[in-house]
Formats: sequence, C-alpha cells, structure tokens
Amino acid sequence: MEEIANELNKFYRTQLNHPEGHIVDVEDFITNSLGIKIIWEAIPEPENRICFAQVICENDGYKITLNQNHHLLFSSKPELLRSCLSHEIGHCVLRHFECLNTNENQGNLFNAERNNNHFHDSAWRQLGLSHEDFIVVKNELAKTAWNKKEDKELLDFFNDYLEPKWMYWQAEQFSSCFLIPHDKLFDYLETGLNLADWNSLYWLRDKFGVSISMVRIRLEKLKLIEFNDGKLTIVPKPIQNKIC
Repeated sequence: MEEIANELNKFYRTQLNHPEGHIVDVEDFITNSLGIKIIWEAIPEPENRICFAQVICENDGYKITLNQNHHLLFSSKPELLRSCLSHEIGHCVLRHFECLNTNENQGNLFNAERNNNHFHDSAWRQLGLSHEDFIVVKNELAKTAWNKKEDKELLDFFNDYLEPKWMYWQAEQFSSCFLIPHDKLFDYLETGLNLADWNSLYWLRDKFGVSISMVRIRLEKLKLIEFNDGKLTIVPKPIQNKIC
C-alpha cells in the first residue's frame, strides 16, 4: 500500500512538473492524469447523515461523484475534499471493483447491469444504525429473508451496496499515504522535527494540505509516535546490535 501510493505521488510530481509536490492538486491529477471523470451532483442522504462522495465504475471507466449538497463545506475545507477524492482514487487504483464482481462467467468485468454504486463501509451510520445495531439487523434479516420478500430485498441491499470493511480501510490508508508520501515525509523528519511537539505536526499539516488528524494517524501507523490522553510521545527506535 505504502509503495503503491508513494509511486503514484511521484508520478503526480513528474506529470505536473511539480517536484516538491507538497500539496497535491487531487482534482487536476484525477481529471488530467488518471482520466477519471469528476461530477458534482446531489447525493440523497438519510436524515441527519452525511455522504460526501461516491465512485462508480461504468463501461467507459470510473466516475467520481461529489455531493453538491456539501459544496460550501468542501470550499471552506479543501483538505477534506483532497481526502475524499484520494479515498476514491484508492478504490480505483486498488481495483476494488474487481473484488465486488462475483460473477465468474461475466465476460465484461464491469457489467453495466451490475450495480457498482457502493456506499462506504460507514454507510450503516448513514442509515441511522450503530455498528452493533447493524450486525443485529443483518442477523435478524437472514432468519426471515427466505420467506419474506421485503426482508430479502433489505438484506440484499446491505450485502450488495455496502463495501467490505477491509476495502474501506484500505482506501483510507491509501489516501493518507498518497497525500503524505513516505519519501517527502521522511525528508522533513530528517531536518530534526520534534514529533512530541504539536507545532511540528501542524507544520506538517500545512505542508501537505491535510487535516491534523491525518498527520497524527499517519505518524502513529508508521510507529513514530503514540497518542494517549491528548499527549504525543515519540516511539523509541529499536536498538540495533552492531555487527563486528
């Protein structure tokens, strides 16, 4: 994952003649380098729930839809827009739609008749359910779906429209690795940044044009810091024995 995202970020820097590539112009990269269509369109949302974007695969390629209802929010928080779009790139680059196509006899991988418009794994929250409630509902539906048409249809909705959890988190991981590329991050760390100081994390946030939470989680996943009770702690490097 790390290598794929880092190589794509390097490709971005080369394609756009942007060697530093600190803040990725994700929209331009998606449209002009990857050839993926981006459209703004109202996406229906259950009451008090949010859906920022979704990606679908059509016969002529991918299409990313941004929710027009949140245009002002995206305008005021460009880091959120970059994160959402990078998440969708992750689904495309990691070829998640191939995993969702279970028809082994399908000659055309992306069948126009097959629904490829999947909610993110967090969609159970969009449906007004807690994660625990969601599991209970699915189990209950499974008991009655064999003789109740409406229960079968709802169970099919959950099974067909919700991406697997692993798929959601892979796309999330890709997004952070793409927006905060490994090579550029470590270039900065080698200058002596104090990762126990929040000011250093905010500095990285501004350099990469992402949220402070993405910076923190990225550093945590790289096992460079630990975060407990609002406090940052640098993870000691393992001691390497010298070879005599």
